[in-house]
Amino acid sequence: MVPSGSKVELTNGSGLVLSDPEGKQVWTSGSISDLSYGFMNDTGNFVIVGSDSRKIWESFNNPADTMLPTQVMDRGGVISSKMSKTNFSTGKFQLRLLPDGNLVLNSLDIFSGDADDAYYMTGTNDASDSTNSGYQYIFNATGYLYILRSNGEIYDVTPRDSLPSGDYYHRATLDSDGVFTQYYYPKKFTGDILWKVIWFVPENICGEDGSSACGLNNVCSLENNRIKCECPPGFTLLDSNIPMGDCKPDFVPSCDGDYGEEQFDFIELPNIDWPKSDYVRMNPSNEEACKSSYLKDCFCAVTVFRDGQCWKKQIPLSNGRKESSVYVKAFLKFRKGNHSLQSYPELLRENKNQRSLILLGSALLSTSAFVIILLTSVIYDGFIRVQQKKSQNPISSSKAVEASLPRITYQELVKATNGFKDELGKGAFGAVYKGVLGTKTITVKKLHSLIQDVQKEFKTEVNTIARTNHKNLVQLLGYCDEGEQRLLIYEYMSNGTLASFLFEKDT
Repeated sequence: MVPSGSKVELTNGSGLVLSDPEGKQVWTSGSISDLSYGFMNDTGNFVIVGSDSRKIWESFNNPADTMLPTQVMDRGGVISSKMSKTNFSTGKFQLRLLPDGNLVLNSLDIFSGDADDAYYMTGTNDASDSTNSGYQYIFNATGYLYILRSNGEIYDVTPRDSLPSGDYYHRATLDSDGVFTQYYYPKKFTGDILWKVIWFVPENICGEDGSSACGLNNVCSLENNRIKCECPPGFTLLDSNIPMGDCKPDFVPSCDGDYGEEQFDFIELPNIDWPKSDYVRMNPSNEEACKSSYLKDCFCAVTVFRDGQCWKKQIPLSNGRKESSVYVKAFLKFRKGNHSLQSYPELLRENKNQRSLILLGSALLSTSAFVIILLTSVIYDGFIRVQQKKSQNPISSSKAVEASLPRITYQELVKATNGFKDELGKGAFGAVYKGVLGTKTITVKKLHSLIQDVQKEFKTEVNTIARTNHKNLVQLLGYCDEGEQRLLIYEYMSNGTLASFLFEKDT
């Protein structure tokens, strides 16, 4: 998938070139000369034919991140993920059918580009019997993915009885998070524009050794069966446009100078571990001994206490993951005086002296603090009740923002606009559609998600118009901010546009 407005050109010499709306090259087939024409067949395979009427290039033999029905991958074949949902350059994950017949998923080393250890494999390689090894990876016309062995036997990849009954389009994509997923979509449009998932592997990429799903020093967790990468406190993304990328530390431990444990403290990161960055293991140990040894060690950046063992780690940290099902604590070192970490309220360890001061201050000020809190609560409660009475709106929503503006789900707007069929006009930042929500006729402004300033434009329009109420201005009724979808819902004006009244002549 590429942004709306992208362009494909086929020229002698340059071959097939895909460019985004700004003219930047997204993908190319490589140099192709002596070509005659190209065409897309019914299976989705784009074929380039030479002047001698022979096929000289086809997309099924040069896949990007997706396989389609009737497509075949031979030994040595590979598909690669894209960098992110909006960055279509080659990403860090691969699906490969190895020369030995094993189908594997692996990440790439960011420095060398070499393949890391596989985090998923079919095991269809047989060193003792080469005829039993995988020969081709096939996506047949009915939507089944399987490995054909050299002896003609079949190894199912798509789980049996998992395909939906009916007439559907199918695709299998190695998504930017390293998960290989098979999707389906009805050939007869039903109003739902989303592809549905049939199956995916692995089930938990964060828990797979060798996946490196998130970059160095990053932490991987699952959210709705998909991964989420977050830099821990004290780290920031090396590239803010790549949330799955590397995190750079604000502080790197060093043994240079006059190192003293009294100069450092640590914050606790519950349920977080980086399993592949150990250089010392203390076994058996307890939590206090682990923390004490950690502060004395000038080489140690992070220590993890898990199952009665203490693991010391150095930067860079790899394979970070969040595991809520086990008891594990990570302790992250920082130099005292780093206020950005000292103010981190939930994770900072409070020492006994700090707790004593807090308790003493609380005792002295408890009466006045209670009165202030009570008065604040009463005033706030009254304000909320007044605002709720003023903000009744015919469009229902379970979520509200400032000015009591309703938040509408994207699926509600898809149904309301019948799949965004009735377009009223276009602008620099998006298109406007007509729809019906409940009994009310509305217009929906859908902002282009890939325009650089769309988030700024969206926030400005919502925050400004939500506070504006005038008889000569179109009323903003609600908004949608869901993933990459940003839409604004206005009342519908049935008498046409202001421009038509100002500039069009009477006929």
